Amino acid sequence: MGFLKAHPHEGPHEPRPANLMGEGAKKLLHEALGLPREERAELAAELIASLDGPADPDAEQAWAAEIERRAARVLTGEGQGTPWEEVRRRIEGEISGR
Repeated sequence: MGFLKAHPHEGPHEPRPANLMGEGAKKLLHEALGLPREERAELAAELIASLDGPADPDAEQAWAAEIERRAARVLTGEGQGTPWEEVRRRIEGEISGR
């Protein structure tokens, strides 16, 4: 089972009803749906990122420290981790349960 399913239509398609969009947004959506798949994906990612607000300036440093901590636990034998197949089954179960 793949996590990312290809849209059944590679090219432009009819959008879902957009009840909350103004006419300008609807026109923009119609134009965006005419873009190649890769450009639509990049545009979607940028739009979603714009909803997050400003980045936490400490997040990158915190993630780096967390990665170092986890790597050190594995290297010293303190942490064993979880096999990928187990993690994958859990994720697939969570996704299919939605």
